[in-house]
Amino acid sequence: MNLFLIVTHKLDYKLSKTFISLTKDLTLIKNSTIAVWKNQTSEDKVENLILSETYDIKINIYNSIKNKGLSYIYNYVRRIYDGYKFIILLDQDTELTQNFLMQVNNLQSRYNLYLPIVKNKNLIVSPGKFNGIKGKRIKKFKYGINPSKGFTAINSGMIINFEYFKKIFPGYDERLKFYGIDVFFMKKYSELNDEFFLLNTELQHSSGLLDSNENRDKKIFRIYNLIKSWEILNYRHNIFLWLYIFYAKCKNSIKFKTIIFFKDNRFEIFE
Repeated sequence: MNLFLIVTHKLDYKLSKTFISLTKDLTLIKNSTIAVWKNQTSEDKVENLILSETYDIKINIYNSIKNKGLSYIYNYVRRIYDGYKFIILLDQDTELTQNFLMQVNNLQSRYNLYLPIVKNKNLIVSPGKFNGIKGKRIKKFKYGINPSKGFTAINSGMIINFEYFKKIFPGYDERLKFYGIDVFFMKKYSELNDEFFLLNTELQHSSGLLDSNENRDKKIFRIYNLIKSWEILNYRHNIFLWLYIFYAKCKNSIKFKTIIFFKDNRFEIFE
């Protein structure tokens, strides 16, 4: 029995690429629960629904007026759920394949983390290497067992052993809102686990950072959160990283003609 967690923002979850592809063939997700967290809805409420009695598939919907950070959402789910084999983290713009879902069904709890290859069109966005502040894309992969040290991966598509997720993993730093959560998880994971398992399957994923069609406010929102995540994760431990972050703040302040990148504790202005 698996738990699929989908986080959406200002979108009817039934219209998301993730939900549509996840529920295309219900036989592949039988005896599962789908938890949907809907950010920035009209009211705060919880809805418990049945997607399929035949295949024993439940949907629990969490509506939030505010735009809650992913770290808050993931920690909330860790607290209230129990008894699942795996949790699969998903954004609203990830297209799941039958091959991916079939592999999820066949997984054993031998490893605490299983990852697919995730692409944005033809560009591989996950997994990748991490050099201390920025990720580095890699072109060649070794399917199967990989050392966890030095690797990073995006949240969407992660298949995490639920017992590890709930009982061993210490939880997410809730100062991180929308960026750096995946890096935080992978850094903690590598401290507690020597290996992860790379599946021979691919997913398509739309990345906001790679979307050139976003308006100015959305771009500022993303870059602000990205830079703040660098500060939380790194800068106090390395003067060179601090200087890089200062450079990024100056560069984007000039680009967008705003001083917001130098202000602290401003996540709430985007909620």
